Formats: sequence, C-alpha cells, structure tokens
Amino acid sequence: MDRPIEIKELRVIARGAEADILEVEWMDVRVILKRRLPKEYLNPALDARVRYHRTVREAEILHEAKLSGVPTPLVYFVDPVNAEIIMEMIQGFRLKELLESGRRVDLLGVVGQHLGRLHSGGIVHGDPTTSNFILSGEVLYAIDFGLSFRSHAPQDLASDLHVIKEALESYHSDLSKEAVQLLMSGYSEAFDGSPEVIRWLRRLESSGRYRGA
Repeated sequence: MDRPIEIKELRVIARGAEADILEVEWMDVRVILKRRLPKEYLNPALDARVRYHRTVREAEILHEAKLSGVPTPLVYFVDPVNAEIIMEMIQGFRLKELLESGRRVDLLGVVGQHLGRLHSGGIVHGDPTTSNFILSGEVLYAIDFGLSFRSHAPQDLASDLHVIKEALESYHSDLSKEAVQLLMSGYSEAFDGSPEVIRWLRRLESSGRYRGA
C-alpha cells in the first residue's frame, strides 16, 4: 500500500532490534513514523506475515487503549504491507526524565491507573517502563505498544507490573518504595481484578528470587 502523501524524514528518534522510530513531516505536520524491520534470519514470507500482523495489532491496540481511558498517540495511517504506522508525535517529558530529576513521583499513581484500565480491557502493554510514558501538559500518555497483546490471564497481566516494578527498582531506586506504593494503589483503584494479578506478581517475584539465589 502506498502512502497517500509522501513523507519527509527529519530525524531518527530511536533504532531498535524490532523497529526504527522516526520524526517525519507528513501533510505539513510533524508526526512519528514507526517502521518494523525485516529479520534476515527468518524466511522472507514468514517475516512479512509476522511484521504485517504485528503492525495491525499494534495499531488496533493503540485505539483500544484509548477506548479504555488511557491516553495514547492518535494513529493517522497504517501500512501493514510495509510494516509502518504513522502516528501523533507527543511533545513532552518522559517519565524516566522526570523521576531522575526528582519530580512528579505522583505520576506513578497515574501509571498504575493506566495499567489497571488496560488490564480491565484485556490489554497487556508488554513494556511499561518509565521511558514509555510521556507527560504532555498535565496528561500522561502511554506509548510504544510494540510488544502489546490481548489477554485476560492474570499471569500475563502480572508481567506488566513486574516490568514496571523492576524498572523502578533498577533505575529509580531512591524513589522505589514510595513509587511502588503509588503504582499499586493506582492499579488497585482502577482494576477490580487486581488482587488476583497481584498474587501472580508475588509468584513471579518469588520465582525470580529463587532463580537468582
């Protein structure tokens, strides 16, 4: 599928194993272009199918997350054949940067609420680190749903909490106790199924400690 209007690449925001994230100009607006990369070790036909379906799934889940009450970038255009998504560029500060400067620890409560709303809708973010939340004005956006999938299984939902808790303990250890309390309080407030998920989280943490012993 050809894009209806050509783009002008402005800068590379990130290059990863799965995708490149670019700032581009499209229809006279600065937007984000996410382009999933081919994997040379996969059969080309299989690789094309995988990238096609993951691109479609990510675009759909970005929309479903918004319907669940979680602010996410608007999706403007999806090209699954070329594994590209054009979406809104959220201007603001990454939560990681704010926490590193000792500001806005209160936003961890909002992160918990966002995860609770996603989980209520059967969405697992997959990578909810502090780098994947952006504060724009007073709105906290969730971004980068590249690893997201649909599930209501408590063990899958618990994996999201495990990821964000590990990020807090690894990169924001000076804030981690208060931050985790805010996170879990917001999560429990937003999701009626939180007790079962938290039980699975404790199992994950216990098994991790056992393996590391």
